[in-house]
Amino acid sequence: MEKIEPRLKVEIDRTKLQGFEGQRTKFKVIMEHKEPIRLSNTAERNRRKNIEELQKQVLQKQTPIISKLTEIGAEQNFKVLPFANSVYAELTYDQIMEMSKLQDIKVIRLSREDKVIVS
Repeated sequence: MEKIEPRLKVEIDRTKLQGFEGQRTKFKVIMEHKEPIRLSNTAERNRRKNIEELQKQVLQKQTPIISKLTEIGAEQNFKVLPFANSVYAELTYDQIMEMSKLQDIKVIRLSREDKVIVS
């Protein structure tokens, strides 16, 4: 469970205390890839080409994560986030535990909108 961030652990524990089953309750998570993406020769390409190259590299790196999501039955509830080199998914506790075993994943975070008050 070392790859699971503290806020997600708290949310999982809170859900368990309320009596919800880990196999049915889905958590919105972001799985960050372990290795950063590095673009080279960015000055030689225009912005659109740089974004295309970024997306291509991210999809290549995320292939093991996407394959595992398909394997555990979560292929319908995920989205690749190229600028964050991450994958967003809605996973059950059991699926989160399976994903945390992947070496390609650096951290699994709770995906929640934080309330920001501007004064």
